Amino acid sequence: MDLGFFKDRVLITGALYVNNTDNPLVSSPVTGVTGFTAMYANMPARIQQKGLELSLTSQNFKTKNFNWTTSFNISFNKSTLVSFPSIANTSYINYMVVGNEMSTIYARKYTGLSANTKLPEFLDANNNGSTSLNESGLAANGLGDYVAVGKTNPDFFGGINNSLNYKNFQLDFLFQFTGKSSKYNIDYYTGIAPPGYNAINMSSYAYDLFKATDGKIATRNSSINTEGTAYNSYYKYTQSDAMLSNGAYLRLKNVALSYRLKNEWIKALHLSSAQVFLQGQNLFTITKFKGYDPESPASNIPPLTTFLAGIKFSF
Repeated sequence: MDLGFFKDRVLITGALYVNNTDNPLVSSPVTGVTGFTAMYANMPARIQQKGLELSLTSQNFKTKNFNWTTSFNISFNKSTLVSFPSIANTSYINYMVVGNEMSTIYARKYTGLSANTKLPEFLDANNNGSTSLNESGLAANGLGDYVAVGKTNPDFFGGINNSLNYKNFQLDFLFQFTGKSSKYNIDYYTGIAPPGYNAINMSSYAYDLFKATDGKIATRNSSINTEGTAYNSYYKYTQSDAMLSNGAYLRLKNVALSYRLKNEWIKALHLSSAQVFLQGQNLFTITKFKGYDPESPASNIPPLTTFLAGIKFSF
């Protein structure tokens, strides 16, 4: 769909798509005794990809000395496992559920601290009276206590760019944004050991849990396979949605200010054009993500804030 209004001062473009893929070629896990961890094979399933993409461009003001143009785009994309008749006979039964999005994250559901033990507790999703480490299968497939707790693909993403021109000055600035998505926060990358077990720095979020448990979560006794111990509880905590954070953000991605020298100055310098400019990237980000930056994994170095200034001459 392409629409134009007010003598094309407002332009709208939209696209809606649905794509069904049967028997996709994927990296299929195999048993380690073969000497390999995966092989390429056709997955006997149907995956549906659908989405909506919209863009809008508006010429807000246009006069002899001043122009202002805005461009906006947003995308909604979704990939779903529509059918997989033989999934019960494959290893995909452990991390896929028919009808759910392909980017779904499955983990234990953290329900808070036990009133009796002051240790983390978790949802008994299969209602068998236990949340032991052995029950790491998907509850939706009847195999354990893991449930859908989020998805890595954002609900939406896009950007908005503004370009302003006043005489010889030009200012451009770009905001980018994403909707809600689930990302592993900084605690996930410090390992499965609770505070006090290893001599490593941990985030303030781990210290918050330490205080909430009155220090009981800290231990030097592993007892990982002993149900009810602090180590066992924290290990399950690292397998739960407590390790996830909302990756939604709004970022001022780029700002560029430039000035074109006046024609009389250019002629005096025997130039065809000349420009002075200043640019900045990744200037600030608004997010609740519990990591260095929502655009990259929590343990990675975030995008750097950079500034660039220069003069451009053309002869």
